[in-house]
Amino acid sequence: MTQPPDPPLLPLRVTDVRQHLYCPRIAYWNYVVPVPRRLPPRVAFGVEHHAQFAAGERRRSLAAYGLTDATRRFDVRLASPRLGLSGVIDLLLETPDERIPVEYKDTLAGVRLSHRVQLAAYALLLDEVPGPPVRRGMVWVMPEQRVYPVRLDAALRERARQALHEIRAIVAEERLPPPADRWAKCRHCEFLHFCGDRYEPDSQAE
Repeated sequence: MTQPPDPPLLPLRVTDVRQHLYCPRIAYWNYVVPVPRRLPPRVAFGVEHHAQFAAGERRRSLAAYGLTDATRRFDVRLASPRLGLSGVIDLLLETPDERIPVEYKDTLAGVRLSHRVQLAAYALLLDEVPGPPVRRGMVWVMPEQRVYPVRLDAALRERARQALHEIRAIVAEERLPPPADRWAKCRHCEFLHFCGDRYEPDSQAE
């Protein structure tokens, strides 16, 4: 007997992977119980700053990346039906020997796990496109004007795959997952008012 085809995967974005590593509840509010979204002023400013910074990239040298020659491709759109995943890379550096995804981050907290797994998710997408290997990525931390290399090994790629599985499980089970591990992550979150168990530390009930 012919087996029925597997149901299509829930389409996800690389941004979902990054947000899931930051706080697993974001997928719930995006996909299970969609709620009105309004970017906090801090986040809206970050989006504008990101766009301005990216516009200036064309005038910068490759020295910050440790390269002397590479082709730069901006806003590279990728999609994989097999993974059920799509995303847009801020900058893709290409040489005859490798491809390097680069993300711009407006953060004072350094390169976090969520940033590294985001790059690994881009690596999974690039793995399906013919071209040189993807062995590393880079995060340009804008306030520091500094580039941080990220080794995109098998373990980090697997963590990106695991995140996709976890997000789809949250949606399939319609389950509200635990909140972010630190209150500081909640303070400026656009979904804070929908999480009934998250309050300002000094306003919690006795």
